Amino acid sequence: MQYICICCPDPRRSTLIFARAEISDIDHLVSFVDRFMDLLPNDGSMVDVQPLLHRLYEENKEWKNTYTTGHKFVDHQVARALQKTTNAKPEPDFPAARRRYILDETAKQIRDPIKLRYHVLEVFNPTRDTTSITIGNTLFQLTRHPHIWTKLRKTSLEINEPLTFENLKHLVDFRYVIQETIRVWRIASRDTILPLGGGSDQKNPVFIAQGTSVVLGTWSMKHDNGIWGDDVEVFNLDRWIGRRGQEVWEFVPFLDGPRICPAQQRVLSYSIYLLQFSGDAQEGEHQTVWVTAD
Repeated sequence: MQYICICCPDPRRSTLIFARAEISDIDHLVSFVDRFMDLLPNDGSMVDVQPLLHRLYEENKEWKNTYTTGHKFVDHQVARALQKTTNAKPEPDFPAARRRYILDETAKQIRDPIKLRYHVLEVFNPTRDTTSITIGNTLFQLTRHPHIWTKLRKTSLEINEPLTFENLKHLVDFRYVIQETIRVWRIASRDTILPLGGGSDQKNPVFIAQGTSVVLGTWSMKHDNGIWGDDVEVFNLDRWIGRRGQEVWEFVPFLDGPRICPAQQRVLSYSIYLLQFSGDAQEGEHQTVWVTAD
């Protein structure tokens, strides 16, 4: 196991630093993708891929042994951080710049070792769910735009070299498809209850009815026709051609700057890797809402 240092070199710039080898390692994904492909029917019949994508990494005995080993390592670090911060003094409003560690800083607020363990591990968790949801939503869009699917399929068949982190970056059409999928709207697909956000103090549960738009602060930017044009609600890959540099803050699904999601590159790389295995285009139902199985 390669342990990853998560540090904050400046209190005003909370940067998460991941070892590049962890982000760029594609080889370990191959066996899981092969198993996933074997589970898909080859007769053109309908299949719900979302549960399969969510279980892309098989949870077997080896998996249990692995996360147990991880817990032991993290628990050791948690104990160290709790001991180190036992008598931590309050800092001034504008502390001097120094190297900081997320675990140590979090330990000043959370003293329960189990809660602290999971708060730290949560930094690494988004890659799994984000990748499965992104691919599921991307396939939803591609079945409604078969000409794009056909274009991606043609590009995929022309690849004559092993897929690596570096050459995945050059599959720009695949990246555009994923970015456009992330940009378009998303609604609640069934009734649900969020644990916080309700009441005058926003600390009570809040009911979200099916069909309610789930909107983050970046949603309005993704649907501003001043940025994206009059076809802002249309799935259109051409809008991404030539977008770079000064437009970086117009599309921030993973946020940006010091608070950028550390799993961004891994999620995008894994999504592109999975997407290039898509078969021939199959036109889907012309419905415009997402649905989930019970």
